[in-house]
Amino acid sequence: MRLTPEFWYAQQTKNPITDPELRRVYEAIGGFPSHSFKAWWEQYGSTVFAEVERTDRVRQIDPDQERLAANPETFLVEVPLSLNKREIASQFVLLLNKVHRGRKYDVEAYSNAQLKLYNHKYNLKTLERQYWVMLYKLIYPQAPLWVIGDRLRLALHLDVRHIDRKTVERRLEMMFLQLQSHTWRYHSYAQHLRINLKQGAFPNYTKLALNPDYMPFGPELDQDFKTKTDEGYQSNSPWQIWLKRHYKAVLDEKIYSLNKLQNQYKNDSHFKSHFHKFILGTLEM
Repeated sequence: MRLTPEFWYAQQTKNPITDPELRRVYEAIGGFPSHSFKAWWEQYGSTVFAEVERTDRVRQIDPDQERLAANPETFLVEVPLSLNKREIASQFVLLLNKVHRGRKYDVEAYSNAQLKLYNHKYNLKTLERQYWVMLYKLIYPQAPLWVIGDRLRLALHLDVRHIDRKTVERRLEMMFLQLQSHTWRYHSYAQHLRINLKQGAFPNYTKLALNPDYMPFGPELDQDFKTKTDEGYQSNSPWQIWLKRHYKAVLDEKIYSLNKLQNQYKNDSHFKSHFHKFILGTLEM
């Protein structure tokens, strides 16, 4: 949410969001989330993805209410008590299998949360890696993807560090390409996550093609929005400046820790300049 430029722009400029779905998501999360995740979670996060409490027990339903039972998530069952429990259980399972989707249960279709979890099949470590790859590319857009993958240690078996690509044999050259492709997938999926989040679905990796006429703040503010939130390599947009101010130190510390540089360069007076080049991929450490 904090890496989504539309939310940042709305908070910075106080301009109203005209896109209805994006505005619904923005209002549901309480506007641009505060820097403190704990504070945001306690006020908004803990409820925005939560389901409204429903009954979770089998209960007898008054037959007079049968006409009112229009809830598509329930079905009424008449149980002849003359049957033994084993037979009742067996017949109930057969009946349930006809109406319940099982693993194909559409979480989003039946969810009553403000923001719906797209499904429950997500891996937290994968989400975290996708986040770091996207953040890296946002703060250092000039860094090649294979460098990002190497510095974030995404595939330890693809160790391309200290290999001169101009002189390596074909087998070693393929390692660069594999690491590039591996990191590209993390970055691509992170972008899909961010696009779908704007539509209120998370975590959703469905590839969406944004409408070319998409103007979240209307035609009058569209150019100003695009200029201020540009994420390109040659840009120095207010959005990029904000990202660097709030997240550059966090990202640098992550890279510093993952590459175990704590003791190796603690007395090196040139460490700061060398580390910056290391992040961009122009120097190995």
